Amino acid sequence: MPRPIVGGSFLCSIATALAVGTASVTVTTNDGNKISNALITVVKQGSAEPVTGLTLTTDGYVDYVRHGKTIQIIPNYTPAGSYPGESKWYSSDSNLAVVDENGLVKAVSFDYSRSHSYYQQNGYPQVVITHIADDHMAVYKLKVLPALPERIVVSNPPPSTLVVHDTWDMGNISILPEEAEQSVQIICSYDGAFGGGISSVFTPAKVGVMSVQIAANGEHGQIAGVNLIYNISVQPIKETSITLSRNSYTLAKGSSMALTYELKPSTATYKDVEWSSSNPSVAVVRKGIVEAVSKGTSTISIRTRHGLTASCTVTVTDNDSSVKVGDFYYSDGTTSSELLSNKTPVGVVFSLLDAVASDPKHMAKDHPDCKIYSLETVPILPDFLSTNEETFAKGKVGTYIRATFTHPSRFEL
Repeated sequence: MPRPIVGGSFLCSIATALAVGTASVTVTTNDGNKISNALITVVKQGSAEPVTGLTLTTDGYVDYVRHGKTIQIIPNYTPAGSYPGESKWYSSDSNLAVVDENGLVKAVSFDYSRSHSYYQQNGYPQVVITHIADDHMAVYKLKVLPALPERIVVSNPPPSTLVVHDTWDMGNISILPEEAEQSVQIICSYDGAFGGGISSVFTPAKVGVMSVQIAANGEHGQIAGVNLIYNISVQPIKETSITLSRNSYTLAKGSSMALTYELKPSTATYKDVEWSSSNPSVAVVRKGIVEAVSKGTSTISIRTRHGLTASCTVTVTDNDSSVKVGDFYYSDGTTSSELLSNKTPVGVVFSLLDAVASDPKHMAKDHPDCKIYSLETVPILPDFLSTNEETFAKGKVGTYIRATFTHPSRFEL
């Protein structure tokens, strides 16, 4: 009996011969990592018949062996009960598969490049196992296939959520066992819409659920049925701040003004906003245009999709306007009927008609309640005209102002 190694154990099993023939005995450890095989031939007691014929087969007549796996080749000797005096086994390519003295074949590699024209079957590398018994020889051809994929491992799994325009690189993709074909197909779908085969780097462009499926390939690139699926929630880029063009303003009853806003970041996914007035009987707002309804105070507010707000306090008066035609217009946006020495005049109010935002002389930004349309720069140049052009022909603006108002000579009217 063999001597057990230190720290190990030895178990003995007894095989009982029941009939003439050949049987393969395989012993596998509980974890499946170790396999041992023995081929037992039972002959008649005292039989000395020579082998006159030889064929080879396998259980179930299997014609392939997968990388890392074994298969037992069974010799059939004739006449029944005969046994060769000399027995040898050979592999046509020991880089693909090896065979032991009992006919147990193990595939040790898988490489399409070794599919030589002679040793090739259906596109797979092929090995020929030869058995010589006395003066007789038989061969058995086996295809060497890759191991079946069992599991997919990604070196950089995704987070449960991504933000629009963020990038996820899944890194290296491995197929286990290592002997399996190391190739995959990657399929992406977005909210149920198929996205097609893509790379391993993802930059979602919209909000929703992004599903990424990694499918392991089997023989000839066919999907082997082993998948790894990630369902990733893609979140919007949220707004961080919103500001209005004004914090407070005074409007005359019946007049209007335009409020603009700045939303940050500029890449925010949702740019829609909601306008509201705290007192619609005083002032109403529609898409940023504030209309003065009656005397009083109202807070005009703006709100983003995710709840950020900004506001402007609007005071409505009964005065039509404190600005008159002929008033001086200063660099700080104020006006006066008399020239003020402590301010810098930049123009003279020429018209109080409805404002046109595209007009370069538009003053409504500073005085929307006055509906100021145009002003003349200082010094006044005759060729600056307003919508009063049909009444005052080109070159007559200065004449009109000179005839109507008294101004210092510095304006060179």
